[in-house]
Amino acid sequence: TAAHPQITLALRGGRILDGYGGPPIENGVILVSGEKIAAVGPEHALAIPRGVPIVDTEGMTVLPGLVDMHVHLQLLGHGDYRRWHELYGDRLADFVMPIAARQLLMAGVTTARDLGAPLDAILAVKKRIERGEIPGPRLFVSGPFIQHAPYEDYERSFRWGVDGPDDARRKVQQLVDAGVDVIKLIDQDQMTEAEVAAVVETAHRAGRAVVAHAHRMEEIRRG
Repeated sequence: TAAHPQITLALRGGRILDGYGGPPIENGVILVSGEKIAAVGPEHALAIPRGVPIVDTEGMTVLPGLVDMHVHLQLLGHGDYRRWHELYGDRLADFVMPIAARQLLMAGVTTARDLGAPLDAILAVKKRIERGEIPGPRLFVSGPFIQHAPYEDYERSFRWGVDGPDDARRKVQQLVDAGVDVIKLIDQDQMTEAEVAAVVETAHRAGRAVVAHAHRMEEIRRG
């Protein structure tokens, strides 16, 4: 019943942090029912039903999944973008991004926002994770950056330049129609205010938030 859910898994022995600022629970127990947490408490106060599989978490810290709000699965932390592109630019969807997604999940990140990647590649990886084909966090993705212009030719797959408000509307709508979750702006201080407004209005009309990479003063002001 709802009042007494069937327990399907127990985690026992670790230090539990509840994510709400409560005191740590030492020698804690988490009882799981299907895909939901049914109960949390200290081992002396929370009985584990007979026959339930137990995961030993002694010596570990157990906490809610982490959310990383700014990742780029296409990079794996690499600093030399051009060299990385030369090595792996045609292997993002089948090789690089699945590795990055698995690394995030194994580090405890269960939800992540990817804010800048080739559109087809990142959508393909997101769908593979959703179907359970590869391990990874739940992804919210922007696809390509929207900006004044790509810095170099090889970046055109993940940096979409805009030329006027109408072009901005078309490109944002293209991303929305493809299935992105958010729209990503960068270098908006190099765009006209009309272009920036067109990006935001088109995204908001489609129910999408706009994320602005803003580290210069004018980028911040426009954001």
